[in-house]
Amino acid sequence: DSNFADWQTAGDVCDTDVTNYSGGDTIDIMDCHAVMNTSQKCIDNVKTLLSGCRGYLNYSGGEYKVLVESTGSSSITLTEDNIIGGITVASKNKNSRYNRVLVNFINPDKNYQSDEVQFPDQHANLKTADGGILLEGRYDLSTIANPYQAQEMAEVILRRSRSSLDVTIIADANAV
Repeated sequence: DSNFADWQTAGDVCDTDVTNYSGGDTIDIMDCHAVMNTSQKCIDNVKTLLSGCRGYLNYSGGEYKVLVESTGSSSITLTEDNIIGGITVASKNKNSRYNRVLVNFINPDKNYQSDEVQFPDQHANLKTADGGILLEGRYDLSTIANPYQAQEMAEVILRRSRSSLDVTIIADANAV
């Protein structure tokens, strides 16, 4: 089962108009251009579709729900009474932290051949901050067919790798 209202909300997030560069055209923040193999399992094809739009598929309460990252914030208020275990906070290690991200995508302007963008264009400062070691992430996102969307995805991946923290809390059922 699936909740189609979630899918509509996810589609609305992807259809948000953005200007791809100063003075440029308006485009959707995310599009999907994929060739699907119908002999694959349906769930595998759905995961492929979600890969290029920062989408997540959750299974909860007997149905699938989809969530696409967007701007905004989420929060939860906990008291000491809610926390029934310890709290662990950890930063990312060098194996999951990047100073350059390359995204491979399908470029219609190059006869639908594979193309590549990177973020940042000049990564020397980040590399210097990481002790001169190149920490590179490579991603193949064949559902993206726009260089601006591919570069935005590379930026999101890089910034997330450098600024995220993992927080683990064991809480009671009221911490929802």
